[in-house]
Amino acid sequence: DILKFISDDTSVRSLNGYRVGNIILKNVKNIDNFKLTLKLVKFWANQRGIYNNKLGYLGGISWTILVAKVCQMYPNYLPNQLLIRFFVLYAYLDWENFPIRIIEDNVIESNIFPRMPMRIYTPTQPIMNSAHKVTLSLIHISEPTRLLSISYAVFCLKKK
Repeated sequence: DILKFISDDTSVRSLNGYRVGNIILKNVKNIDNFKLTLKLVKFWANQRGIYNNKLGYLGGISWTILVAKVCQMYPNYLPNQLLIRFFVLYAYLDWENFPIRIIEDNVIESNIFPRMPMRIYTPTQPIMNSAHKVTLSLIHISEPTRLLSISYAVFCLKKK
């Protein structure tokens, strides 16, 4: 690993995005379904005005990790099914007590990681919380009810 030869923290962090992306792709079974689902989630977040890390919302890497986790949990689902699972899972998740990780054994909860309202950990060293700017008031994703209603309506129309 090239990081053995890099001593300054800034350089290590600058390589982190590339490394996180590679680890995520290695830990997702169907890359095409993952990419399409991620594209849909990012489009949704942009349309809702909640895609901006600087303003206290989730940024690109956080959305990517959240979608990757759903893809890991439901490896044989199609993108439309993954999208529904995404909204249902994260709408009802107890964010304070269940941090999101792609690789489960890479984070040890300790005093190093202070309790935050939302914890989405990157899968590479140095492990960071990609949702460290998110506040409790911004966590609630209200889309599941609307999405499930639309899905049910489409299902009923196809059934006729």
